[in-house]
Amino acid sequence: MSDGVVLHWGVGASRFPPLLLPCPRSSLTPSLTPDRPPSVPALLCRSGQARFYLPLSQIERVYPMVHLPAARQEGPRVHLRGETLDVQDTRGWWAQPPAEPEAAQRLIVVTRPRREAWWVDEVGPVADVPDGAPHAVLDGQVLPVVWRP
Repeated sequence: MSDGVVLHWGVGASRFPPLLLPCPRSSLTPSLTPDRPPSVPALLCRSGQARFYLPLSQIERVYPMVHLPAARQEGPRVHLRGETLDVQDTRGWWAQPPAEPEAAQRLIVVTRPRREAWWVDEVGPVADVPDGAPHAVLDGQVLPVVWRP
């Protein structure tokens, strides 16, 4: 079987064979080119006015915001897919004012060094960032890349 995208024309069964178009393999592994250092895909996140990248290798899943129960002294916790996780409000990391949960916000389940949910205002798009670099550039602005051990 060759790599490609199959397109079916029309509705239902067709007397014509499917059209096979060449499609380059896409990969989430670091890319190597002679003129660029290795890069990895990372998700652009926003907390308040602060933006940062989080490498996809550290993300398990992104959820829409859910109801956050009243905060305990240690911070809120949320129950997702049968597991209770601590919620980290990322606004404090970037000196942004606190906010109330809203339906448009997201919870990102990160896997390192421990599983927890990060509360962010917005996510996307995914872009390549230099592997291991502390910063990446987006539209002329230098943004931090959050690497977790």
